[in-house]
Amino acid sequence: MNISEDIIKEMSKFGLTRYESQAYLVLLIKGVCSSKEVIESVGIPQPRIYDTMMGLERKGFIEIKEGRPRKFRAIDPETVFKKIQEDQELIVKQLQNLYKKEYVYYESPVWTVYGSQNMINKIRQMIRETEYELLLAVPEELIGKIKGDLKKAEERNVFISTVLYNHAKTYPDLRNVWIFDREVPAMIIVLKDRDQGFACPYKFLKGEGRVIDERYGILIENKELLHILSDFFLNTIWKTSRRILEELDVRSKSFVHIAIAIHEYKKLEKEGYNVRAKVMGKRTGDNMPIEIEGNIKGVEESSIIHRIVIETKDKQITVGGWDSTKEDIEMEIITLYPTKE
Repeated sequence: MNISEDIIKEMSKFGLTRYESQAYLVLLIKGVCSSKEVIESVGIPQPRIYDTMMGLERKGFIEIKEGRPRKFRAIDPETVFKKIQEDQELIVKQLQNLYKKEYVYYESPVWTVYGSQNMINKIRQMIRETEYELLLAVPEELIGKIKGDLKKAEERNVFISTVLYNHAKTYPDLRNVWIFDREVPAMIIVLKDRDQGFACPYKFLKGEGRVIDERYGILIENKELLHILSDFFLNTIWKTSRRILEELDVRSKSFVHIAIAIHEYKKLEKEGYNVRAKVMGKRTGDNMPIEIEGNIKGVEESSIIHRIVIETKDKQITVGGWDSTKEDIEMEIITLYPTKE
């Protein structure tokens, strides 16, 4: 009996050996058979037939009728594979519960992601999970693969700033996204809020490299290393790029990088807006959590200082970014509320 090799290969994905696949297909085609009839149909060796049929019965593919000789009958494929699907869904649910546990996922502050598709999947996951601020530096060809995720993030009112490399000819059709152009490409970087950063070689999509294993990126979840990657993005990539879309967006926005917040404040101020701010962070003196709200009275910005001055009901308070020591508050999240009052 001729049986398609393609079918046998596909059935191996469901845990069947070659002999088990052949025997099951014989029973589907011929109906009830004895061991001898199965052997004669596909040539399974006599010493292997018992283990083969018992394996099929144990895995839920056949039924056995005791007697002389013993008879075997295939179970309806729809029934078999529905049970397999239910078992797989149960396993996935159990594994997902383990995956979400902190001690499973966050054992290491740095992970290596191998393979182009795995890297794209990780970038997409980061975009989907962003709550406040998303910063990207990517080649134009990657935008098509993540555009849908960017659109959904925009709808969640996530602030998005994207640097496109190599004079991109097309831009994502997103109304409230900062888009920059940078003639000289650097590495691909994605920064999600203040808890994850991803970096990989610029040419990973093209698969350039001596072997496939050279296509890899790193996922960072350590605060100190994220600070370094953020500084590189802001000072080496973002500040050396040219902003393309200049449309003023006066929605309230939340930021986790003070340099980005200052950039937005300056643009709003230039257009005649007053800006009120809500800051969540910690006091630099004792690291205690604090939340304040007031009007922005001014900003200071240099190569080493980023500072926002906020006037509350009681006094003026200085706000700094990551690892601030000179300001009153180390900012974690700042939300800007533009008004024309």
